[in-house]
Amino acid sequence: MNEPVITNHAVDRFRERSGATYSDERIRDKLLKFYHDGKRVELKDKYKALALLNHGFKKADYVDYNGWILVLIKDECESEIIVTIHTNQAKRWVSL
Repeated sequence: MNEPVITNHAVDRFRERSGATYSDERIRDKLLKFYHDGKRVELKDKYKALALLNHGFKKADYVDYNGWILVLIKDECESEIIVTIHTNQAKRWVSL
Protein backbone atom coordinates (compact mmCIF):
# COMPACT_ATOMS: atom_id res chain seq x y z
CA MET A 1 0.00 0.00 0.00
CA ASN A 2 1.33 3.43 -0.93
CA GLU A 3 1.59 6.19 1.62
CA PRO A 4 -1.18 8.76 1.34
CA VAL A 5 -0.47 12.24 0.06
CA ILE A 6 -0.92 14.84 2.80
CA THR A 7 -2.18 18.24 1.72
CA ASN A 8 -0.88 21.51 3.08
CA HIS A 9 -4.45 22.19 4.18
CA ALA A 10 -4.35 19.10 6.44
CA VAL A 11 -1.05 20.26 7.94
CA ASP A 12 -2.45 23.75 8.53
CA ARG A 13 -5.68 22.42 10.10
CA PHE A 14 -3.71 20.14 12.47
CA ARG A 15 -1.55 23.06 13.53
CA GLU A 16 -4.63 25.27 14.01
CA ARG A 17 -6.70 22.70 15.90
CA SER A 18 -3.92 21.30 18.07
CA GLY A 19 -1.98 24.49 18.77
CA ALA A 20 1.19 22.65 17.70
CA THR A 21 4.21 24.68 16.63
CA TYR A 22 5.96 21.72 14.97
CA SER A 23 7.55 21.87 11.54
CA ASP A 24 5.47 20.78 8.55
CA GLU A 25 7.62 17.65 8.28
CA ARG A 26 6.95 16.65 11.90
CA ILE A 27 3.21 17.24 11.46
CA ARG A 28 3.23 15.11 8.29
CA ASP A 29 4.96 12.34 10.28
CA LYS A 30 2.28 12.59 12.98
CA LEU A 31 -0.52 12.44 10.41
CA LEU A 32 1.05 9.33 8.86
CA LYS A 33 1.17 7.73 12.33
CA PHE A 34 -2.52 8.59 12.81
CA TYR A 35 -3.26 7.05 9.40
CA HIS A 36 -1.39 3.80 10.09
CA ASP A 37 -2.38 3.35 13.73
CA GLY A 38 -5.96 4.63 13.53
CA LYS A 39 -9.15 2.76 12.78
CA ARG A 40 -11.55 3.32 9.91
CA VAL A 41 -14.82 4.99 10.88
CA GLU A 42 -17.77 6.33 8.95
CA LEU A 43 -19.77 9.50 9.05
CA LYS A 44 -23.25 9.27 10.54
CA ASP A 45 -25.94 9.24 7.84
CA LYS A 46 -27.35 12.66 8.69
CA TYR A 47 -23.98 14.32 7.88
CA LYS A 48 -23.19 12.51 4.60
CA ALA A 49 -24.91 14.90 2.16
CA LEU A 50 -23.09 17.92 3.56
CA ALA A 51 -19.80 16.03 3.46
CA LEU A 52 -20.29 15.29 -0.24
CA LEU A 53 -20.72 19.00 -0.87
CA ASN A 54 -17.68 19.87 1.24
CA HIS A 55 -15.48 17.35 -0.58
CA GLY A 56 -16.44 18.28 -4.14
CA PHE A 57 -18.86 15.37 -4.54
CA LYS A 58 -16.06 12.88 -3.85
CA LYS A 59 -16.73 10.09 -1.40
CA ALA A 60 -14.57 10.51 1.68
CA ASP A 61 -13.19 7.87 4.01
CA TYR A 62 -12.30 8.57 7.61
CA VAL A 63 -9.67 7.36 10.07
CA ASP A 64 -9.99 7.95 13.82
CA TYR A 65 -6.84 8.14 15.91
CA ASN A 66 -7.54 9.00 19.56
CA GLY A 67 -10.25 11.50 18.65
CA TRP A 68 -8.48 12.97 15.63
CA ILE A 69 -10.38 12.27 12.40
CA LEU A 70 -8.44 12.20 9.14
CA VAL A 71 -10.53 12.90 6.04
CA LEU A 72 -9.36 10.91 3.01
CA ILE A 73 -10.36 11.09 -0.61
CA LYS A 74 -9.01 9.10 -3.55
CA ASP A 75 -7.53 10.57 -6.69
CA GLU A 76 -8.13 9.22 -10.19
CA CYS A 77 -5.47 6.52 -9.59
CA GLU A 78 -7.19 5.43 -6.35
CA SER A 79 -4.34 6.80 -4.22
CA GLU A 80 -5.48 8.20 -0.89
CA ILE A 81 -5.08 11.87 -0.02
CA ILE A 82 -5.40 13.23 3.52
CA VAL A 83 -7.28 16.44 2.80
CA THR A 84 -8.02 17.67 6.33
CA ILE A 85 -8.27 16.68 9.97
CA HIS A 86 -11.02 17.21 12.54
CA THR A 87 -11.50 16.50 16.19
CA ASN A 88 -14.37 14.16 17.06
CA GLN A 89 -15.87 16.59 19.57
CA ALA A 90 -19.01 16.81 17.41
CA LYS A 91 -19.40 13.00 17.56
CA ARG A 92 -20.23 12.78 13.84
CA TRP A 93 -18.41 9.50 13.22
CA VAL A 94 -19.15 5.92 14.23
CA SER A 95 -17.13 2.70 14.13
CA LEU A 96 -17.46 0.46 11.10
